[in-house]
Amino acid sequence: MSMLVLTVNSGSSSLKLAVVEAQGGKRLRELNLALTSASPSEAAEAASRALADFIAGLDASQRPQVVAHRIVHGGERFRTPVFINDEVRSRLGNLGALAPLHTPQALTLVDRVRELLPDTAQVAVFDTAFHATLPLRARRYALPSKLCEEAGIRRFGFHGLSHHHVADAVARFIRRPARSLKIISCHLGNGASITAIEHGASTETSMGMTPLEGLVMGTRAGDLDPGALLTLLRSGRFSIKELESFLNTGAGLKGMTGTTE
Repeated sequence: MSMLVLTVNSGSSSLKLAVVEAQGGKRLRELNLALTSASPSEAAEAASRALADFIAGLDASQRPQVVAHRIVHGGERFRTPVFINDEVRSRLGNLGALAPLHTPQALTLVDRVRELLPDTAQVAVFDTAFHATLPLRARRYALPSKLCEEAGIRRFGFHGLSHHHVADAVARFIRRPARSLKIISCHLGNGASITAIEHGASTETSMGMTPLEGLVMGTRAGDLDPGALLTLLRSGRFSIKELESFLNTGAGLKGMTGTTE
């Protein structure tokens, strides 16, 4: 029998779970849960409960040998899938501020799996990894090199798992090798990004150092004049922490229209 993998895709407004056969990709059980109206903390709690219920509902033939987690931000260090041990868990926690809508919830689910399936290996797969091929012109901001290096400021790009899948799916559909194609991939959801894929590699992408940059999204404004943010801070309307929360949960389509629908 093929090895079974429990995939855990924790997004900014959804949770997707599936038990998948490693060979062939057959799905034995799955769950798609919308979390659009929840605050980040409420979403994490709801996702944790849903994961626990999902695992409790698996019969003996559906028990996974591995749990694979989508982790949005891998930083400079994580460019390939890794087994999640205590050191990796700690390092991922240190990256949480770069993706506050995603990483804390994802790590809550990592910890929940540890409680429920303590003897099952867990693997982290990173959205940023696909964009490790970004050339210098695409990943660098117009700031002094020393400052960027010391502060870790650069474009990472996100939705890499999705964009990689799109590139492979298009190649299969038109029956041409992915490395022979130039593709524009659009990931459109509560979070949204566009990526240029040349010969199978990411060469340009709309999201930046964090998932805040780029297109207008459900609750994120996308590209903004930095002067507008400085103006908001000088006005006293927001502290830094409040502004971070607002930019992640109160801007974008929700900010303009009052809804993300």
